[in-house]
Amino acid sequence: MNVGPAKLVVDGTDTTLVRKATVALQPTRAQARALGALLGWSRDIYNGALQHRRDAWRLGRVAIRRFDQFNEIATLREDHPQATQFGIQPIRGAITRVDEAFSSFFRRVASGEVPGYPRFKSARRLATAFYDEPVSWKLRGLAPVPGTAHRRAPRCSLYIQGIGELALSKRAAAQLRRLVDRGGAARTLTITRTRSGAWRASVGFRGVAAKALPKNAQVGGVDRGITVTAALPDGTLVRCPPFVRRAGATIAELSRRREHEAKDPAAAKKLNRAIAKEYRRARARSENWARHLAIEIVARYQVVALEDLKLVNMTRIGQRDDRATGERSGSQVRTE
Repeated sequence: MNVGPAKLVVDGTDTTLVRKATVALQPTRAQARALGALLGWSRDIYNGALQHRRDAWRLGRVAIRRFDQFNEIATLREDHPQATQFGIQPIRGAITRVDEAFSSFFRRVASGEVPGYPRFKSARRLATAFYDEPVSWKLRGLAPVPGTAHRRAPRCSLYIQGIGELALSKRAAAQLRRLVDRGGAARTLTITRTRSGAWRASVGFRGVAAKALPKNAQVGGVDRGITVTAALPDGTLVRCPPFVRRAGATIAELSRRREHEAKDPAAAKKLNRAIAKEYRRARARSENWARHLAIEIVARYQVVALEDLKLVNMTRIGQRDDRATGERSGSQVRTE
């Protein structure tokens, strides 16, 4: 079927799907410290794996691959017994991320883009730990128990080696249980600490049974843009709330004040905290607004088609002229 300028193919041949659920974590103080140590360990492994590849190529023109570094995990465990505190999965996850960074680098080189050589990660730039297999962690209390359909649901938790049992809220457990009830098997886990200090767990499921849509399913195409955030098929134009623009003006003003206070470290530090707080507040409000908008769109249409647009490129300043139309992109795009 045609949806605007794009074509949407719905053949119903997929019987199982891959889905991801992101839930909030409420660790104790001791667990939060352990989670921080987990992120620090993952970051050290990432930087060490990156340095290993750099040195091997610079000194001996030897290309190190992902599985080469996987094979060295046993030696790492012998030299550093503390490496087994969280299991080997976070180590494999950090090495995998380094491999993905180099794969992206070589792809950009081959396509003539700005290469962007992989960089070392600071605590600010790497705040995740990745488990690529269901090892060293487990979801508990989600599997259906025969004969308990009308009883109170068991307490659900996320167990992580080296961290312990992390209790899940009822809402988080319900979100995960919906995928388990559809035959989903938990396969991957990503632990993230947001800039505001909150903890999140993203669980990837495989084998989730697909639900067949009726033949008269409502199909809607959402047209995204810059001035108008989204245009719905019924003519509804959705614009980003004004608090985003106000937050941008506030951050700009605080940044100007920080430039004048550059010689006063205490004042500059205070303004940095204020800027970070405003960023967190704007991000939280934007995500909440986007989540409610998505719920409203999904409630209207059973199939939603989105354009594969690069909004960052559409708003980038200094883009070259389009060869086909001769128009300028970026700041030169007309928004009338």
